[in-house]
Amino acid sequence: MSTINKAASKWMPRRYDEGLANQLETSLDISTFLSQNLASRGVTDLASTQDFLEPRLSQLRDPFSFADMKTAARLLSDTISRGEVIGVYGDYDVDGVCGTVQLVDFIRRLGGQAIYYIPNRLKEGYGLNKRGVDTLAEQHASLLITVDCGISAHEEVAYAKEKGLAVIVIDHHQVSDMHLPADAVINPHQPGCPSGGLHLCAAAVAFYFTAAVKRTLEDDGLQIGIDLRDNLDVVALATVADVMPLQHENRVFVAYGLNQIRRRRRLGINMLLEVAGVDVEHVRAGQIGFQIGPRINAIGRLDQAHIAVELLLTEFATEARQGAMTLEQANQSRRNIERETVEAAIQQIETVYAMPTEAAPNGGEHFALIVADAEWHPGVVGIVASRLVDRYGRPVIVIGRDGKGSGRSIPAFNLYHALCECDSWLLGYGGHSHAAGIHISMERLAGFRTAFSKVAAEMLDGDALTPMRFFDISVEGMLLNQSYWDDVDRLQPVGFGCPTPIIHIPRADLKHPRELKGGHMKWQLDIQDGVIDVLRFGAAKDDRGLRHGDDIFVHLGVNTWNGRLRRQLIVQDFREALPK
Repeated sequence: MSTINKAASKWMPRRYDEGLANQLETSLDISTFLSQNLASRGVTDLASTQDFLEPRLSQLRDPFSFADMKTAARLLSDTISRGEVIGVYGDYDVDGVCGTVQLVDFIRRLGGQAIYYIPNRLKEGYGLNKRGVDTLAEQHASLLITVDCGISAHEEVAYAKEKGLAVIVIDHHQVSDMHLPADAVINPHQPGCPSGGLHLCAAAVAFYFTAAVKRTLEDDGLQIGIDLRDNLDVVALATVADVMPLQHENRVFVAYGLNQIRRRRRLGINMLLEVAGVDVEHVRAGQIGFQIGPRINAIGRLDQAHIAVELLLTEFATEARQGAMTLEQANQSRRNIERETVEAAIQQIETVYAMPTEAAPNGGEHFALIVADAEWHPGVVGIVASRLVDRYGRPVIVIGRDGKGSGRSIPAFNLYHALCECDSWLLGYGGHSHAAGIHISMERLAGFRTAFSKVAAEMLDGDALTPMRFFDISVEGMLLNQSYWDDVDRLQPVGFGCPTPIIHIPRADLKHPRELKGGHMKWQLDIQDGVIDVLRFGAAKDDRGLRHGDDIFVHLGVNTWNGRLRRQLIVQDFREALPK
């Protein structure tokens, strides 16, 4: 029989520059824990430590360091001064929604006429399309600004130009070799861009654009009473939700954006946090990423993303509450659909990959998984693929209705290159190394599965299927105290590119196990300055339950209830304790 097992992680200490860590600890009089974390998260010397620990707006680069920025800023400012209509065309995910909100809000506050268009994911698909161009043209737009899309839409941009629209493309996706016939292209990845290929989301690129427009108008002698910091809340949300590395400018955007959110300036975000049960006063990057982002994405996946745009633009509490509840309902529907699809996909995997195949003869290992069902909702296939990669530790492609699928991968496997090897089986595909979309005729599924599995077997070996995970320090439970939580606070914001510290607690003395609703578990652990809750979410799904005396890998969390903060440990993984 062939094997298809759940992935078991291999935990290793995170690497860091020991000399730098020792220097930071001595020079800054900080703990070993904090110095080691800094040395492994992008800090290179004493000078960069301050930028990391105290993000400041002065760290942001000159907006005119982007290619075409001067042309784009002048084009928009002149269009506003002539009283003409500006059409903003955004993507339907969090980044596109937030970029659209930011540009529409900025243009309207300048006194300009701004309208927008977000395509319907199910009916129109991703990116700039002619229907959207026509809609904006029919509403008398003379300037089209795309955000989070457009960089590969050569035919559609040319069509917009034929319709008489000037075009500015604001994007952050990879640039093709073909010339894009836009009036201006602002993308840090375009060849020769002085910004140097920054890893920014589109909303962050749009922020630099608004800064350039404001400066252009001020250079013209106008008084612009707009504080650009007001829109850093949506820039922060997009940065986290689009999984941008929290280094350099992105740390500034998220740190300042979180402060804006805590000030409750935007009713839509306030209401989303309220329905999600998040304390606005103490909101962190992970919460906007895991609580707010999915709710905005859900409405784009299942319905119409313009509802999210209106929610984030409204200044009326009643509309904000109604919009937040609509997104909450969409998110609940998405979660139900996702859960049912994951369960069905797991069952299909256990059936299809239980028998020898050409890619895994005589019971050999399968290195990639493809599942499909014509009834699966195309709006959740990407999320489902991510869940399956987490479960099985290998590349996964999930195909749903109309042969539309999505793939997710592991670090050792370039998904896009593998699809290039199998393109003869596909109607279309696109993406990058770790995520991609495909379109296939279901009649060709068997052949594609075999071809893709063969490519995976050639590119991977058994070691690649063991996820490598890293912890930052090993600490006996009785040595933990408040200082560790204080140090984690100093590292905020944490997320992709600046991960929350993981602590290895050997032979954890877990006491008083208690099952919680939803299949979660809670224990208590004695630490140096008290007793703390230890939580394991989804514990009922473990093949072997966490037991007293196991090694545990945790991050330091804080639970907020009725305005009170309570420390807790969140278990990321566990293993049988190693011999002393």
